[in-house]
Amino acid sequence: MKRFTFLVITFNHEEYILEHLESIKYLIDNYGEHIDVSIVISDDASRDDTVALCQFWLNKNRGLFDNVEMLTRKINVGVCESVLDLVNLINTKYFKLTAGDDIYSCENLFRDFELIKDFEIVSGIPLNLVDGVVYKSKFNVFNIFATKEIYSGSDYIEKLKRISFSFAPAMVYSYDAISNDEIKRFLGEFSVIEDFPLHIKMAEVFRPLRFFQSSLVYVYYRRTPGSIYLVRGGEYDKDKLKAFNYLFENDKGYVGRLLLANRMYCYRSNNRFKKTFLNLSYYLYAFNIIINLWRILPAYFRFNTCLSKHQAHYNFIRTQASKVEI
Repeated sequence: MKRFTFLVITFNHEEYILEHLESIKYLIDNYGEHIDVSIVISDDASRDDTVALCQFWLNKNRGLFDNVEMLTRKINVGVCESVLDLVNLINTKYFKLTAGDDIYSCENLFRDFELIKDFEIVSGIPLNLVDGVVYKSKFNVFNIFATKEIYSGSDYIEKLKRISFSFAPAMVYSYDAISNDEIKRFLGEFSVIEDFPLHIKMAEVFRPLRFFQSSLVYVYYRRTPGSIYLVRGGEYDKDKLKAFNYLFENDKGYVGRLLLANRMYCYRSNNRFKKTFLNLSYYLYAFNIIINLWRILPAYFRFNTCLSKHQAHYNFIRTQASKVEI
């Protein structure tokens, strides 16, 4: 790897952005020797001091980067437009897209990111970050490995139609996939959900889509009251249903269409019972867990990351961010 780009989406991230940027600095200082690193930040009309903090930090740390770009909007356009702004500026084969409230881990991610040359999507295992505590969600990690084993050998599009678990902050995309014009056009039809549309169209354009599940922790996924699905729930639901409907219209099988129609019906419902207990895809997923448990459990128990190491890393990053004198 000779060149690498960090792509950052920000929106009202003044409480977190310095920690995010300091985690990038940590990677460069510790693992970025002989790599020309660039950074591009796209701010979607933040109403707080996110932009000012970014500009201050970038001016102070300009020597870390081969190239620096800061895009700002006066009107909020949503996550997908912001992603497209960044994608259109990528000029390196290797890159990582994150939101400005997440934190990069202490692993040598540059080394693992080179895997992308053989795949369209590589995913790590996310650790959650809530109120300064880094922790492993056993439920999420188990279902990541369950998804891997259940859909092993299947066309990638099949797991998108069914119940599956993936987390956008942990994803790395290939340049060929993210820069494909057809994929970018499809993403432009959505507002706040970027990963689901990207994966759908990537799975159609690249057949078979090559996916690799790494056991490394790439990011700490910060959960906050400002998460998109909470603050822009109406747009989130609209995007989700639009993606489901696209899958439904392009599925030629009766069983597949039945499951997707049922899934959309349950998703639209405001009744918690209907959402869960009438969703046929949940029963199918549970059945697949049972018959694949002999493969899922060994994979799950092999993932034995050191939480104390990651907590210490986050504490260090938080301390470094607090030392930034504005």
